[in-house]
Amino acid sequence: MLIAATLAASLSACVTPKNTTANAGERVWVINTFTMKAGEKPETVADLQLELVEKSKKPWPGFVSQQTLISQDGKTVSTIEVWENFDTLKAIAEDSALVAYRHKIQQHATSAPVVYRLAGSTVQR
Repeated sequence: MLIAATLAASLSACVTPKNTTANAGERVWVINTFTMKAGEKPETVADLQLELVEKSKKPWPGFVSQQTLISQDGKTVSTIEVWENFDTLKAIAEDSALVAYRHKIQQHATSAPVVYRLAGSTVQR
């Protein structure tokens, strides 16, 4: 439940009267950092994230991509999700099918999701 509450708080913070219209049509990113509980392996969370994406997120209209990263020290796993728009992200965040995965992940790590919007252009080599 903590992951859902944290994501809900992050989503709420993005919707201010000033930015509601702009956020509705723009792509959004969710960067979620999972801090491993003592004795837990980061590969477990990474595998659960892959399963979650394949079974639940990928079929949703508006899902663009997700990348999963494991820190060099193995203490954290981060995911970077891209969604077509804020409304789609908001809808899936409330989807009951994700609750089982959230509970599984919470057994292995704590979570800190933050929703972002693009601040400027992307620089590539």
